[in-house]
Amino acid sequence: MAVELATGTVVVLTPMQLECREMLRHLRGGERVWHAKGTFAQVGRIDEVPWQVAVVVAGEGNLRSAVLAERLASWFRPVALLVVGIAGALKADIDIGDVVVGTRIHGYQGGRQDDAGFHARPQSYPADSVLVDVARAVDLDGAWPPNGTAPAVHFKPIAAGDIVLNSSDTPLRDQITHHYNDACAIETESAGSAAAAHLDGTLRALTIRGISDKADGNKHRSDGGGLQPLAAAHAAAFTVGLLRELDCALVASEDGDLSRPLGASRPATAVQTVDAGPGSTVYAVQKGVQNITTRPAGAPPD
Repeated sequence: MAVELATGTVVVLTPMQLECREMLRHLRGGERVWHAKGTFAQVGRIDEVPWQVAVVVAGEGNLRSAVLAERLASWFRPVALLVVGIAGALKADIDIGDVVVGTRIHGYQGGRQDDAGFHARPQSYPADSVLVDVARAVDLDGAWPPNGTAPAVHFKPIAAGDIVLNSSDTPLRDQITHHYNDACAIETESAGSAAAAHLDGTLRALTIRGISDKADGNKHRSDGGGLQPLAAAHAAAFTVGLLRELDCALVASEDGDLSRPLGASRPATAVQTVDAGPGSTVYAVQKGVQNITTRPAGAPPD
């Protein structure tokens, strides 16, 4: 298929298969495209969304998230990168099924350890302000919840490390409470993607998480009760609501020209047409449009 970069692409990065499946329920006409290094994306459309949407499974962990965020930024030159999935709650007033929009991502594992104890050296990344404002508008409209449900939406920082927290009484829990007291959820990917967006310099990024457990020692009960798919479904539904609101905000913030039709194509800086035979390797164009056509084995190029 053609990767239609001229019309604008939003990349949705999901850590796990179940989170990806919930996003794909909203995608129509999706096709699978492959990067030269092996990463694949399901690319299609969502009703009432002007953007092409590319959904990618990153796998778990901040390192994988960082590498893939950089790769996807170079591949698609996306309008925005959204990290969508599940998380554990850190605050008593955050309920299972709620949605957390990460206003800031705390990479909590940096620090120094000596005889006096642990001294945090925070690495925190603010979310893109335009994307946060769009998310607030979606929450105020209240039209996004699936099946008539009404999960609460929280706009708070998220803690992200490479440890799955499942206890309310551990040194790690104390560390997060003491040094990152504003964090209301914890997960294992967004510090990587946030760092990649920060280093990119122009990539808009936002994390949207559905709460699947309380990170309090009862994760096995929550997971066994089917709460991971529920939380992932809520995060995906909120993401779709954000995508439907996104175009107006970006037209206003980037172009300063509200007369341009919403969803209209931005000028492409490169166009590449590739005639590929079986077994060929096709490398992605950095910006613009890439059209790929295939031909049977032995057939000459047109």
